[in-house]
Amino acid sequence: MFAIFFLHRQRGPLVGWIKVSGKAGGRWQTEWDIGTIDQDPRLSDDWFCRDEYDEKFRQLLQAMVDKSVQFELPGATSRWGRATVKPYKNAVELARQIQALWQEILLAWEAGGCLGEESKT
Repeated sequence: MFAIFFLHRQRGPLVGWIKVSGKAGGRWQTEWDIGTIDQDPRLSDDWFCRDEYDEKFRQLLQAMVDKSVQFELPGATSRWGRATVKPYKNAVELARQIQALWQEILLAWEAGGCLGEESKT
């Protein structure tokens, strides 16, 4: 399990999670949820849903589809979802890729997004 801790300037510590767990038939499930990061609608709705990050998310999913023996995605966004993947190393790689995307979003938000928000108060 990956826990993503983020110290929000106004809301304090926020956390999201990414989990890889075994399923029947040698399949693995990767689940993710931005959790309490969703408490800031501007960060959650505006930043996580930006076109550039949606495109990066689609690209990382397509890369996993191309290299996986099995890949099922019943529904997902960069903010939450689950995928069933085979083999294990691809499930873990998917988790790491989502973690890296979240880190990129959070760093960009902190560098540019939240500064604009603070100047309004």
